[in-house]
Amino acid sequence: MSADLLFYEDSDGYAEFYRTSNGSITLARPETGWEANWTHNATGLFGTVGGLTQIVLCNSVTGTFRMDMVTDVPGSVGPDVLVKEIPNWRPGGSQMVVGVFNASEPATGYWIPGFAQLLFYDAAHGIGEIYEVIEGTPGLVNQFTGWRRTWKQIVPGVFNGSYGGAVTDLLFYDASTGTGEFYATSPAAEISLMRTVTGWRKTWKQIVPGNFSGGQQTDLLFYDPDGHVGEFYSVDNGTIHLLEANTGWRSTWDLIVPGNFSNGKFQRIS
Repeated sequence: MSADLLFYEDSDGYAEFYRTSNGSITLARPETGWEANWTHNATGLFGTVGGLTQIVLCNSVTGTFRMDMVTDVPGSVGPDVLVKEIPNWRPGGSQMVVGVFNASEPATGYWIPGFAQLLFYDAAHGIGEIYEVIEGTPGLVNQFTGWRRTWKQIVPGVFNGSYGGAVTDLLFYDASTGTGEFYATSPAAEISLMRTVTGWRKTWKQIVPGNFSGGQQTDLLFYDPDGHVGEFYSVDNGTIHLLEANTGWRSTWDLIVPGNFSNGKFQRIS
């Protein structure tokens, strides 16, 4: 299955939708007039329309929440349709993480993941909130107070062996203290601490989840541009094991994205 792409230019509210096929990329449609300075954006299947991706945009300054749906026109990416925009919804969010924080267990005994949900982290108030989104309206599922206010990064993944990986667990990283905390998520959108790890390097710029060892749980890549270091770790219920440490890495990488890229052997397709 080919993937479509959305490119968004934050400074002027300009977007371009692309269709990809066998390594080629074709502009389907430019979009102008979008609100600039969205601080958070994400995509997922939130249950508005089955099988079609929805776009969530949030402005942490104004508190505006917006959901768009992209219609499926054969041969191109169709126009985006505003599902709902809510002004003054919830200002102050410092991070937004997409995950599946709910699941059901039918008679088969296998846990079935639900639709995507949103975790908002408000560092200023030490609050975490999980929302489900129904027809473009976010509804609060669970709120957590008393959270540390210095989490630099929240990393989603499968870090716990329970529920067959149907729900998204979380890793919280505090660069100021060199601390990592792994939390398991229950099918009822509740989280519980699995393990606290101290003594971590305080200069990790990116923590990237992915499958780097072939195991059932999510592995991690830690990248420190100042030290020119990349370290791969496997995770076993909140315990991390070093797979490989790499030195001499370029210090200017802004984004590291996991995926299946033919075992790293590059071949131009078109």
